[in-house]
Amino acid sequence: MPFQKYINDINKRYATGTAREHIYRPSLQNLLEGVIPGTIASNDPARIECGAPDFILTRRKIDVGYIEAKDIVGDLDKTEKTEQLKRYLESLDNLILTDYLEFRFFINGTKVEVIRIGEIRGKTIKSIPENFDGVIAVFVLLNLLVPGTSVGQNIRGSSTGPTTAKGYSHPDQFIHLKDVKPADNMYP
Repeated sequence: MPFQKYINDINKRYATGTAREHIYRPSLQNLLEGVIPGTIASNDPARIECGAPDFILTRRKIDVGYIEAKDIVGDLDKTEKTEQLKRYLESLDNLILTDYLEFRFFINGTKVEVIRIGEIRGKTIKSIPENFDGVIAVFVLLNLLVPGTSVGQNIRGSSTGPTTAKGYSHPDQFIHLKDVKPADNMYP
């Protein structure tokens, strides 16, 4: 399972006691590209107008999401209140804020989901495997959305109301997207 391999890799680096935010980025990049086929997760991409997010997720040459990663021992609540994140939320349609163990998903500036896949216990990191499917579902959703596209309020299930499914597993719920060819004048 890619998530367990990711947690093991993060744990190995964390256990050294010398790891900081940037050391975990290759692990995150491998996870993203592994669970979302066809996506390129560019680490430390060129600066854009609102700043320099740590990753840009690209699919079919379209930027479909951005990631701001902080150190595992960082405070994501504090980060959400920074000027940097405010700029990103105002400018970027699909943003993920993470400390590599918790993923906060924002669509059009609104936090729509928070999922934790690992937790620090002493000097080690333990996975929370029951949350892996929830991250996959949101990664896929963000990857399929073209920036500017709106989605329903409940990304875990139906866009018409809350789901009654337990946890994050929704085997009978699907997102249906119709492949549409843009008009010829939409290409540069």
